[in-house]
Amino acid sequence: MTELLRTKLHIPQSPPHHLPRPSLIALLAIGLQRRLTLVSAPAGFGKTTLVAAWLHQLLTASSSRATPAIGWVTLDSHDNDPQRFGTYLAAALGFPEQQTGRSAPVESRLIPLLNHLVANPHDHLLVLDDYHLIENDEIDAALTFLVENAPPTLHIFLTTRIDPDLPLHRWRARQQLVELRAHELRFSRAESATLLQELLQLPITSTDVALLDEHTEGWIAALQMVGQSLRGRSTAAIGAFVNDFHGSHRFVLDYLVEEVLHQQQPAIQHFLLQTSILDRLTAPLCDAMIRNEERSANSVPLPSPLPSSQAILEQLEAQNLFTFALDDTRQWFRYHHLFADFLRVHLQATAPEEIPLLHRRAAQWYAAAELFDEAIDHALQGDAVALAAEWVAQIASGLLQRGEVLTLKRLLGRLPAVYVQQDYRLALTQAWAATAVIEAREPTPDFDHLDGLIRKEPTITAERRVDLLGQVLAMRTTWAVSHHQITQALHYGEAALATLPDDARVMRDLITLQLGNAHRVQGEIGAALAAYQTLIDQGAAVADALIIYIGHYHGGRLLRMQGQLLAAKQIYTQGIGVNTQLPAPTPLVGLAHLGLAEVLWDSWDLPAALAQCELAVEQCRVAGMVEGTALAYDLLARIHWEQQHPQAALDAQVAAQRYFAMNKDADAAHWMALYQLHNAVMRKDVAALAQQVGEIDLRSTMAADLHSALGVMVAQAYLLLHAPAKSLAMVDLLRQWAGRERLLLPIDLLVIQAIAQYEQGQFTAATAALREALQLAAGERALRVFVVHGAWLQPIWQKAQHQLRDMHVDFVETVATYLSVASPSSSSASQSAPGLVETLSAREREILSLIAAGQKNQEIADVLMISLNTVRYHTKNLYGKLGVNKRTQAVARAQELGLLA
Repeated sequence: MTELLRTKLHIPQSPPHHLPRPSLIALLAIGLQRRLTLVSAPAGFGKTTLVAAWLHQLLTASSSRATPAIGWVTLDSHDNDPQRFGTYLAAALGFPEQQTGRSAPVESRLIPLLNHLVANPHDHLLVLDDYHLIENDEIDAALTFLVENAPPTLHIFLTTRIDPDLPLHRWRARQQLVELRAHELRFSRAESATLLQELLQLPITSTDVALLDEHTEGWIAALQMVGQSLRGRSTAAIGAFVNDFHGSHRFVLDYLVEEVLHQQQPAIQHFLLQTSILDRLTAPLCDAMIRNEERSANSVPLPSPLPSSQAILEQLEAQNLFTFALDDTRQWFRYHHLFADFLRVHLQATAPEEIPLLHRRAAQWYAAAELFDEAIDHALQGDAVALAAEWVAQIASGLLQRGEVLTLKRLLGRLPAVYVQQDYRLALTQAWAATAVIEAREPTPDFDHLDGLIRKEPTITAERRVDLLGQVLAMRTTWAVSHHQITQALHYGEAALATLPDDARVMRDLITLQLGNAHRVQGEIGAALAAYQTLIDQGAAVADALIIYIGHYHGGRLLRMQGQLLAAKQIYTQGIGVNTQLPAPTPLVGLAHLGLAEVLWDSWDLPAALAQCELAVEQCRVAGMVEGTALAYDLLARIHWEQQHPQAALDAQVAAQRYFAMNKDADAAHWMALYQLHNAVMRKDVAALAQQVGEIDLRSTMAADLHSALGVMVAQAYLLLHAPAKSLAMVDLLRQWAGRERLLLPIDLLVIQAIAQYEQGQFTAATAALREALQLAAGERALRVFVVHGAWLQPIWQKAQHQLRDMHVDFVETVATYLSVASPSSSSASQSAPGLVETLSAREREILSLIAAGQKNQEIADVLMISLNTVRYHTKNLYGKLGVNKRTQAVARAQELGLLA
């Protein structure tokens, strides 16, 4: 888990002489009826102070259940890593970390948090302070997702100097947004008078208050700073100052030199300047800054004796010298942002040679406290590059394990290239960071250079050297597979397995997985299945759940696409069972739910497929598996469409498109094309299909299973475009490219072939293709392909039913029922009968016949390859239509109506 700086989660204390602002508090309170409240204004307008004061008021006003649970995060530039941002967000709302996929999108980590909030009726208030420091598009997208999917009990407040890149206009139109801006935050003349005359007790005239208010234009920071510096002056002296005052930032800062800094004792001046480089202050850190023996040649003599840093911090706060406590115990403090800026500018102007030394002191203190992010930042600012490089090497593995790849890349990018190139640890880290999140435009890591560094490094033991060289080969394999360089991938993968010791379990499993992927991309189905089966067989011993579930998913998917639904179902069911045996259940099981949903879809068990698909969506999103989530939403849309739920289908389509657009691997464009074809075929959008099939190039390199799926959809699209010759040509091409042993989706291809041949008047050939399709499908009960092509198959079936008499009777009759045509074995069989108010569905007729044969519910589920709950669902509907409530009554009523042959 990411190490949290807990002070970032504390609500700041209200400063002394805080001016209550009830009208603004009332505006903030409206935010408890809205999704988002935006407090946006430049520096020095009291944004943080206002929101913090309101929260303290809420907390002290009542201890009842009506008080919302409050979470606060003070953001900084380090939080631009989505993983880190998500960790602080969860911590602020009191939600524990979840096990997710590597570098899971922060949006996916919000799903369990949102589900937790939905289940908890208590109101939650979340403040993200200083959001202007966030410059990451993924975080903006995640916050948009959070706002738009938030339950009514979650209210988010942002303070920022600039408007964030969020759809504010949409939320404004929906009345989901409260906004406080600079013109509302400015002090009114009355508030300026209250601050200066009552709170600061200055002997200032109303005329001078009005003039000062006019010059500052209600800028709170300027009024507070000037007001503090004028304490102890006479009315005449204040008047003289006000006449000369200009409210600009530059004027205020210049004035602070003379009227604030120079008025302090030497010890305090020394403390302020020496600690000015720090974002947060605590006494031990400040002691290290002001008492360190390392001094520049031009340093001024230290004041003697040096007072306690804790005493100075408390004194600064008590004297209102722009210093604020960050926690209730007053262990951590910060300077006002503008005051800190001023101190740094003054330090740069008066003692620039001190600045690198101060950063090195801070770096050493932070490193000793194991706060390495801050240590590295200060080391780099202090030109201590070697120290920074050493610390990056120390924390790199932890960052990779937590998925904070962007943070790691940022740190490596700040180091001079020569340090990374010369240190095998940094070079290895850089290569893993590039391999962990592979993007299309990412340059290939210099694996040859890394290999050479490891071989030449004298400090590495022989055993360690073997392990590191095996890691390099594993990265080469992963990189090559991701870029479809299959020959290289197979070479490196086999070399890695030969190099790594047998006990390097996780690394060997990663390579086995990539070899399976390489064979799959190449279309070598048998070899791919063998690799995936190796992972599945030793699954209980695998430490990395991501590897085992990818192996389950791809192995089962290849079996399913070969038409082996029963074997695929067994693999996925086994995978779901594995999750219950892990020390902690993982959302990575979403891949197994997705695979099982696909099998149930092919079996046309739509209720069970829907249930599994919804689980897949939820779990894959939580695990951060972009491709898996996209595929789950795509399937969900098709299931909803077939169940005649058009709005739900549309919602799933929109979500699928968003996730397919997030996919950045080498096949991303092809996955998007497949989704678009699914969408257009489902809606029978002929215009869209005509454009899309013209843009797809099946000769380009892509994984074999994706190539087959895309090719089948193109062939089906040509049917809708009334181009049977092109459809047949695509079927022939797919068979030529794959070869018999590597052919995927054979039943789909045969059905499409039968339809296209019939459209061309080739009835005999069409019947032969249909018979072969039924022969392959019967044993696996693969109904989907016949049902979705039902409108095309009806005329063929009517003419060919006598040639189908000798086929698998039960399965053929089931298909006939779905096609609403007579069964080849019994032309008298009818879906309806006199006295039957509502027609029985095909599935209900199947279940009725099995009930009549004496089969129990579980036996019916096994025969039909559907879940027990699905059997119960259809049985309940069957009873309702027959007007009975028992099995024996159902059989008797069916015989009475002539529904049983």
